[in-house]
Amino acid sequence: VFPISKFQKDIITKFLTNKFKNINNIYSINELSNYLKDDSIIKNITTEYLKIVSKKFKECIDKRYIQKEMIYTQKFWQENVYEKQCKNLKSISFKQEFKNEYINEFNKISLLNPIIFAQYCTPVSEEEILNIMISVSENPLKYIISQISLSPIFPTKKSEITFERHDIDKMFLNYVTYLQQRKGYKLLNQLNGKEFVLGIHENYSLKTQTFINFIDEYKLYDIVKKEEKIELLPYSNIISLALLTQLFPILEIKIRELVTLLGIFPFKKNIDEFMQYNDPSSLLRELLIIIFNEQHSFENVADFIFVYNTMYNGNSFNIRNECLHDRNYLSGNNARFAFKVTLFAIHMINFRIKTIKENISDIIDIIKI
Repeated sequence: VFPISKFQKDIITKFLTNKFKNINNIYSINELSNYLKDDSIIKNITTEYLKIVSKKFKECIDKRYIQKEMIYTQKFWQENVYEKQCKNLKSISFKQEFKNEYINEFNKISLLNPIIFAQYCTPVSEEEILNIMISVSENPLKYIISQISLSPIFPTKKSEITFERHDIDKMFLNYVTYLQQRKGYKLLNQLNGKEFVLGIHENYSLKTQTFINFIDEYKLYDIVKKEEKIELLPYSNIISLALLTQLFPILEIKIRELVTLLGIFPFKKNIDEFMQYNDPSSLLRELLIIIFNEQHSFENVADFIFVYNTMYNGNSFNIRNECLHDRNYLSGNNARFAFKVTLFAIHMINFRIKTIKENISDIIDIIKI
């Protein structure tokens, strides 16, 4: 191979550019296919013309063909690839032992006061949030580098938080930014706020999955069943979809009752949807927004954060939607996890309602005196 002169380079560049420009005269998928078969184009195309090719591809291709290929690809992944790839993964685990008396005491306290359980799973005080941020800042690569999560549907990016239409996570983002400004000197590495919010969600997820295992689900189900006017199915150690999904409307009823007690209008405010109940996630979100705007944190409402994240937050477990739309929590350990968490969500809201009613009753008694 001999070096070429500048004159020769200019001739080659001009030749290739003229080839690239042919993309502007393409109006069908066959013409585009022929264009892409040219090796000189494929090997030398510039970013500028690659963007034009991408645009032309979207214009020429039949979307129905793309959708058909996507369905085929997803099915092939689920039936032929997913399990094989899971077997190829290396399992990393650790073991930790707890004495039975500690587990029994934790179970007893959690069932007696579910807010304490929520505080274990979703710590929200300034000190606790700052400690999570410090941990994230000490392990920055874990949150900066994208992680791929394998699921039967398709591989997805794990390390991403969506803030659009996620008002509560936006508030967490504002809060960690505020803590960075005040106490950033405690952080080993200064990361973007979204990495800290990701770390908070990861912390909540790990703690919830850990502590929920200590709970006696039979006793928890019995507590919830006795408190409900609506008859629930008999408990079964085999968690069926019926056993799990019967709890979703119960939780919605309780959330509407709670927000009404706290002065929030439980119906949709659009005149076209007059007197239709608002979605429970919207009601809970409205309540959390009011609380955050008043006290500039979620301190003392760990139970509301627990219920919102586990049941309705697309950046977290999102149990209700994932289950009802046939994406997760349909059987096995995932269904049992969802069952326990949903029971605890109902128990937490019930506990708050009782507390509010008891305090109102005490105030009325004082007034009478």
